[in-house]
Amino acid sequence: MVAASSILFGIVPVFVKEASDRGAEVLPLTIFRLLVMVLLAAGGTALRRISFQVTPRQLAQLAVFGTAGFGLTNLLLSSSYLLVEMGTATICHFIYPVLVMVMMRLFFRERCEGLKRPALISALCGVVLLATISGGGSFWGIVLAVLSGLTYGVYVIAMDKASFRSLDPLLVIFYGGGICLAFLLGYYALDAGDLLALSVPLGAWPAILSSSLMGTAAVLLLCGGIRLLGASTAAFLNMLEPITNTCMDLVIYGVFPSLAGWAGYSLMLLSILLISLENTREEKRVPSR
Repeated sequence: MVAASSILFGIVPVFVKEASDRGAEVLPLTIFRLLVMVLLAAGGTALRRISFQVTPRQLAQLAVFGTAGFGLTNLLLSSSYLLVEMGTATICHFIYPVLVMVMMRLFFRERCEGLKRPALISALCGVVLLATISGGGSFWGIVLAVLSGLTYGVYVIAMDKASFRSLDPLLVIFYGGGICLAFLLGYYALDAGDLLALSVPLGAWPAILSSSLMGTAAVLLLCGGIRLLGASTAAFLNMLEPITNTCMDLVIYGVFPSLAGWAGYSLMLLSILLISLENTREEKRVPSR
């Protein structure tokens, strides 16, 4: 699940960048992507005849963490694409698995033992190496990308620990994305003064629809993966995303990683392998019933 989610997430930035290149501004682009995702989630919920009922506590937590996970993350990351190369922004964003493990340790006393420690070190070294050689760019672009990793890390932990964990992933997208969409629409109306002015160029819509469809599928798969594996493990396995993104850069734009780049990606793959091995070891320790 998490691997498939990572691959889809790795392809999404290509379409987001395409929409931006075709004239879509960051805030309208984020709003319309969210709108499509919410409509897809609503349609899926209705077709599967899932109850839309949630508790007030679940709704409140979805409002907070949905705004962070859907809205702030997309806004920060999309904004960083305008200031630094897409590859640089994606790599800086992927400090989030390290942040997830640190926050899980600080706030939930999750143990970092066995192969998790070398996996953490390997992932951190890989991210730092790739960020160092990826062309740099605007300092504030890098800051925005790192902050997007922080907000996404908080969202990943919430999907594992918050009360809405028990909800169907479609409802998480519908309510979390819907509340965030309302917040962004309100912000746009105050900033622009006219909500009817909200639009994106017609040529950007194929990319918007493609990114929204893949994004919805990726979130659904990630939700399922987090519930099976936990936030820390799922976050590390999701490091296939920047590797997929690099493959897309290679295929579409002809950008070939340097030797140091391959070393950085190898370190990230090593962290995934170590986490997978640690999970296998933990499963073997659990006595069968």
